[in-house]
Amino acid sequence: MLQGVDPSLIEVVSYGEERPAALGSDEASYALNRRVEMKRAQ
Repeated sequence: MLQGVDPSLIEVVSYGEERPAALGSDEASYALNRRVEMKRAQ
């Protein structure tokens, strides 16, 4: 929004533990799972 994106075009979805990017219980896996994915609406 600070860069001029219309707030009505933003959707926040949290997958939590159900869709991890990396499996594991070490700090490297945790770091990969703390992420933001941005996708262009179709």
